[in-house]
Amino acid sequence: SSSESWALAFYLDVNGNGVYDGGTDTALGDSDTDGDPDTGLLADNGSVDILIEVTVPAGVADGTVDPTTVTGTSALDGLVFETATDTTPIAAPTLDVNKSVNPATDQPPGATLTYSVVVTNNGAAQANAVVVTDPIPANTTYVTGSATGAGTTIAYSHDGGATYDASDAAPVTHIRWTLAAPLAGSGGAVTTSFQVTID
Repeated sequence: SSSESWALAFYLDVNGNGVYDGGTDTALGDSDTDGDPDTGLLADNGSVDILIEVTVPAGVADGTVDPTTVTGTSALDGLVFETATDTTPIAAPTLDVNKSVNPATDQPPGATLTYSVVVTNNGAAQANAVVVTDPIPANTTYVTGSATGAGTTIAYSHDGGATYDASDAAPVTHIRWTLAAPLAGSGGAVTTSFQVTID
């Protein structure tokens, strides 16, 4: 049983290597039809290796710990012969986003503003397929060629974010940065920026 009530699947480790091999290892059935997976009958002093697959739901917080307990019970008399507990610690990405503008003080029409977005992964695991999307602020015009973001592919929308392409010709309504590689955990960061002029 999973303390977090996460989905569990049980497999017979046919080759005893301790690793799930899809073509070799088979799911445990329910030979006694009690609703729980079992190994079936074991010979006297027999043993069997099993694997347990724990499915972690999306959105589980970094640092969550799930103890999973397996209980060996005789189907004949209901006696518990052994229990074993294994703990699954969750290492998940945790992205923090910080946006700033320079200069931060009031500016007149025609002034150039630089917007920067820093995305930091403060979780323990890397973040995959990170995408940063930012709209061009109202009453400003994107400065052609000003978008930057090391390690990213930049795309531009001209229709309010419905579609994106590689052209940054006016009018640009949104910019999207797609990271080329996973964002490392424990402080990995990426910075994106662009400039606008005030209308």
